[in-house]
Amino acid sequence: MSDSEESDISQDYIISLHNLPVEIFLCICSFLNATTLHNKLRLVCKRFYDILSDESYWSIWMKRRWPLLKTPALEISNEDKKVSLRSVYYHIDKELYLWCENGKRTRNIELKNFHIAEVDAVKLIQNGDIVITGSRDRNIALWKVHEDSTQPFKYKANAHLGWVWDMAIESGNRFYSGSWDSMIKLWDIEAELVQVSGFK
Repeated sequence: MSDSEESDISQDYIISLHNLPVEIFLCICSFLNATTLHNKLRLVCKRFYDILSDESYWSIWMKRRWPLLKTPALEISNEDKKVSLRSVYYHIDKELYLWCENGKRTRNIELKNFHIAEVDAVKLIQNGDIVITGSRDRNIALWKVHEDSTQPFKYKANAHLGWVWDMAIESGNRFYSGSWDSMIKLWDIEAELVQVSGFK
């Protein structure tokens, strides 16, 4: 056999990710997390994009990775907006990854000795620098996450007439609080927690 024939044969047997059989490629993918698959490997080339954009692949991948997790029932209220299972599973996997393994990927912050009842509403704002807490004691408090203070830097006593049950962010300096008093209130952090508006 000549050198050129050996060279031709060896070129035929060079294995790379690009020419792996789909089954082997998917087996390798089963060891990778959703962020790597969705945000990196899927964008390497058209072949990977086609394989890793398939909804059925993500359904199988999720069942293998999180066998006890039930497939979410997706209701699409607007026909123009298509909800992708790939996107749903990607976000579920990201959240499960953050919270699994007994908090090894989280940092414990204790905010105690202020609220006198259970805290039911917690929101991180301003890139995770500030946490807002709302409690059954009807108070709202703002804490600086990176300080070791046992007291909030701002608070609103009796912010509601009932338990503070939920919060939502409007912007970096404004947030909504919802309560058992059937009120939703908009607060301004910069203005010393002044209530901007409220509605029932």
